[in-house]
Amino acid sequence: MEKKHMLQIEGLTKAYGNKIVLDNLNLTVEQGDIYGFLGPNGSGKTTTIRAVLGLVNYQKGNVILNGFDIKKDFKKSIQKVGAVVETPRFFENYSGYWNLKVMADFYDHVPRKRIDEVLEIVGMEKRAKEKVKTYSLGMKQRLGIARALIHSPELVILDEPTNGLDPQGMKEVREMIIQLSIEQNITFFVSTHLLSEVEVLCNKVCILKRGQKIEEGVVKKLLNKDYEVLDIYTPSVKKAMDCLIRDNRVISINPFSEGFKIEVQQGYADKIVKILVEDNVPVRYVIPRNQSLEDYFIEQTKGGEHIA
Repeated sequence: MEKKHMLQIEGLTKAYGNKIVLDNLNLTVEQGDIYGFLGPNGSGKTTTIRAVLGLVNYQKGNVILNGFDIKKDFKKSIQKVGAVVETPRFFENYSGYWNLKVMADFYDHVPRKRIDEVLEIVGMEKRAKEKVKTYSLGMKQRLGIARALIHSPELVILDEPTNGLDPQGMKEVREMIIQLSIEQNITFFVSTHLLSEVEVLCNKVCILKRGQKIEEGVVKKLLNKDYEVLDIYTPSVKKAMDCLIRDNRVISINPFSEGFKIEVQQGYADKIVKILVEDNVPVRYVIPRNQSLEDYFIEQTKGGEHIA
């Protein structure tokens, strides 16, 4: 049985004057996904989100939310969608609770107890009655997520959700997203420039560069390579490389100051040290390197973009 498509973007193109910000973008988010939208600052992530939510017009393409075209039936398309776009804004002189109450009043079906529920979900129940102007950036980010959850949406769109949070806060937000995905079957579309965040949080990813999609797929499959990578530390770098360079199971060797990095066919890594020892090459230690999303991103973009 096919999963329900929560978000479909088809040929989305957006330009400001002569500058193309989004160039024929296509992607699909299925029910149950925690979908990472990854790219450097200025790659078009926020513009995409604003287009999806009907906050900016676009020249070409279609956006389908929950099966509804946003240009033909915006009210139905957005009904079960929650979002935090950029830095969330609030009525600063009022409490966090009051701000959530105002949002809840926009919906007919949101009971008052839901406000307490979302405050507990984001860990803000103890500060809920204080004025928002006393909140830190991280607290405002949490309140923004609470506001996005107020009407029990099926799809939540988050633009840089861990912005302003310390490492512990980032970890708590990631765990909260995973828990909501599992326990409440909420689908998440998470825009970020943090490679590590996508790698530990998301099951799928779209990599964006200068408004163009350069890759989309399941994170684990993208990182599943048919080779292994080792860092080998030795005082005899040249001798070691000469020993291995002609082996047809060795894909590449790149020296560094205290050794070399070697890529070998899958399943062959454990034989490398044995070969070196048998040829009297001293080996100080060996570090296996599993490919990270950062490695994959650099490989795909040829190092042409900077990711924080």
